[in-house]
Amino acid sequence: MAKPIFIMKFRMSMSDYEFSKCKDTLFKSPLADDYHIITLRNNKDTDEFEMFNADKIERQEWNKLVNKIMK
Repeated sequence: MAKPIFIMKFRMSMSDYEFSKCKDTLFKSPLADDYHIITLRNNKDTDEFEMFNADKIERQEWNKLVNKIMK
């Protein structure tokens, strides 16, 4: 079974250094074992997350996943 694609759009107010550190941390994390991760800069000042090719992901699991990232 193919891994789901996890797209993370980070707020524009994040500095280039913060964005780079965040990307490095994500790609080295266990999260990268379970998901194809794509990181982008958002054109808004909010963080947004999207998931593709995830046949069935429970709401509770999604919330845990986002909370891990936002810490």
